Amino acid sequence: MNRYVFVGAVEGSAHCLRSLLEMNLNIVNIMCPDKESSQFNRDYFDLGLVARDYGKEAYYFKKIKDEEAHI
Repeated sequence: MNRYVFVGAVEGSAHCLRSLLEMNLNIVNIMCPDKESSQFNRDYFDLGLVARDYGKEAYYFKKIKDEEAHI
């Protein structure tokens, strides 16, 4: 079975994530920048809200290039 990582930060990402989770894709990791790091996105959306609806956990990062963001 394929495994997927989903990375996003805006309202459109939330809609896509919901659709993929409804399709029962094997999304093993959901990542998004924390709110402070994503101030330039006017339509920022916390993907943790969607993740929790489906019993998943979201991982937050300040910069995707940081070592701590690596999975």
